[in-house]
Amino acid sequence: MKTIVVMSQKGGAGKTTLAINLAAAAIKSGFHTVLADTDPQQSAYNWYKDRQDGLEPDVISSFPDRLGENQDLARQAGVDYFIVDTPPNASEYAIRVAKLADLIIIPTKPSCFDLVALERTVTVLETVNKPAFAVLNECPTYGSEADDAEEALLQYGLTTLPNRIHNRASIRRHTTPLQTIFEYEPEGKAAVEFSALFKAIALHFLREHQAQRKLQPRKEAVLQHVQSQ
Repeated sequence: MKTIVVMSQKGGAGKTTLAINLAAAAIKSGFHTVLADTDPQQSAYNWYKDRQDGLEPDVISSFPDRLGENQDLARQAGVDYFIVDTPPNASEYAIRVAKLADLIIIPTKPSCFDLVALERTVTVLETVNKPAFAVLNECPTYGSEADDAEEALLQYGLTTLPNRIHNRASIRRHTTPLQTIFEYEPEGKAAVEFSALFKAIALHFLREHQAQRKLQPRKEAVLQHVQSQ
């Protein structure tokens, strides 16, 4: 099981919408996925409770103190992806949650205020030393603003996934009828973007796994050499 933590220490970055649709994209690709809502506002969990029974993604309410326990339960249940929506402006909780991540996704809008606010999130990343990618969210559909933001993110030492989420009407509207983007407009551009984003993340885990497999024979050889001394 892989745990993906969606984190930003600034409110309004689009964390919850991204987390919901990332989970939906994983399910669309055939993976058993659960979304854990650790934000005290419980936006994702309340959205889930108001939906019809049986609709995915499944969302659980899990405050940071119990996240590790719920992560273990999800692993035992055969979950493939455990996606975590986090609260803004709670550094102590953010560090606690981030330590449980296999990958941290940092959504940010390509605006000056949002980019400056990333300093607090970067501090969390430096503390936990976990793999992380920035995702440019709510990007204009034209102009160079997103390209400029990607260059600015490099100054924070953040790698930005090339798969951007653009500011589209369907993304702003789909949660009102309690739907994912794949239910609201399954053939739309936003659905294509979220699918591409999930595939990029899945590819990261695949490459990571392949790299670990290549290292394993070397580790075994070193261990055998040490034992033979």
